[in-house]
Amino acid sequence: MNRSEALKIVLAEAFSEHGLVMLAHDGKEPGHQRMENLISSINFLADDLSTENHLGRSLVSALFALGNRVPQDLELGNPPSSNSRSSLNQQLGDLVVAITDLIENWDNWPDHNELAAYTFDETSDERTSVTRADEESEGYRIGDITYCIIPDTNEIFPVRVIRLGFNLIEVESLDTKLCEAICETFMQNSANRCFNAPRLPAAARFGGFDERPVNSSRKSGPEVRLLPVHYGTKTGALIRERHAGDPDSWPLPTGQVFERWFKDAESEG
Repeated sequence: MNRSEALKIVLAEAFSEHGLVMLAHDGKEPGHQRMENLISSINFLADDLSTENHLGRSLVSALFALGNRVPQDLELGNPPSSNSRSSLNQQLGDLVVAITDLIENWDNWPDHNELAAYTFDETSDERTSVTRADEESEGYRIGDITYCIIPDTNEIFPVRVIRLGFNLIEVESLDTKLCEAICETFMQNSANRCFNAPRLPAAARFGGFDERPVNSSRKSGPEVRLLPVHYGTKTGALIRERHAGDPDSWPLPTGQVFERWFKDAESEG
């Protein structure tokens, strides 16, 4: 194993759509060998990076996700059989120990706020070059146009994604006057415009829960949700209707939301 291979394993398990973090969030067991491969990769990096003065933020965020969210989510999931539970608990302990060992080898561990919201420098060390962790969050990329929805009133307004981080999407309004008319507090604080995936119980896998990104850390104003990427909603019909009447004020979403749920609307126009 080399540094590049180990980093790819760690970041893939933390950030990919089918990685360990998402698997645990869905309440599914990762399997013994998969956990062993991850633990081995982290142990390798603990030795390999021990002389580094700085760890890439993508790796820092990955370690935070794997060491914090995975154990919590697996505990919330449906309990496996007693034999597999014992083995899984042992591996979760080994995972936390491996992450702790890596952290203790350097002195620049950032605080929680730096993990929750960050941007990357444009330059990166070729030795640790991997897919950037903040290229995508909840299916969104920087520059994507999407819509905010106020659940209490079902009002909507268009926004653009301007910043991504681990479990963070920050947006800005495309039309300030329109936004203020619908939700006057939205522009008052950046926290009102930051969205994250909601914490859901294990039962959410059976449906019945609102999975849309939410501005849960807002400082003022109502709860606001973003269009989800991974499933369609009734809001799509309203966006199509308004776009047909005034495409400048009500643009179609872009990115994955467009490709999955609105591509046919453009061809119809």
